[in-house]
Amino acid sequence: MIALVEQPLLDEHPAQAGEPLPLLSVILRKESAQLHRRIEGTLRLPDAIRDATGYRAWLCRYLGFYAPLECLFREFEDWKSLGIEPCLHAQSGCLDDDLAALAVNRTTIPYAAPDLLPELPTLSHALGSLYVVEGSKLGGRAILRHLERRMGSEIAGATRFFCGNTAGPTWQSFRATLDGFGFRHPQLCADVVMGAERTFISLEKWFGTFCADEQVRHERP
Repeated sequence: MIALVEQPLLDEHPAQAGEPLPLLSVILRKESAQLHRRIEGTLRLPDAIRDATGYRAWLCRYLGFYAPLECLFREFEDWKSLGIEPCLHAQSGCLDDDLAALAVNRTTIPYAAPDLLPELPTLSHALGSLYVVEGSKLGGRAILRHLERRMGSEIAGATRFFCGNTAGPTWQSFRATLDGFGFRHPQLCADVVMGAERTFISLEKWFGTFCADEQVRHERP
């Protein structure tokens, strides 16, 4: 396990009343908005997934990033102090199930090397990274509706990832956890924002070349 740089979270005191602070979830949305728009422009979902071959390739690419990222999350021991169980937020299990349903050989999937993952030195940074993962689930079902209209039976039984991990908490409860953390530890909010920003940047790097290659594949005569 890696050591946390920050002080033990349960020993800190909440911010004093009378000086209302912005909600951490609001701060994160505002501070990461530009990066969020950039990654959406890179991915171009759902339009970028045009056929079942592309669907399989996209799931493999997502697993190649999420699996090692979730390993980073599990290195922190203090999630329970926040009321978070990392296993309930994991997306790699959904991806594994979808790829198994599509008969994809997962031993050939490339995984992101450590230098392609976000640097998350503390639990606060990891919380910001988890914000990106949880937020990405919000648009998953809307994306899936488009994909099902386009591919229908070709992806039947292989849609758990875009449905989101329903075993985990709702977005509202996760956002409440974020805001509670920000209230108790305002001095750590900048680290949470940094973790989110680093995750958006890492995602953009991981998907950049892949998206370009997928576009070329579709443009071939």
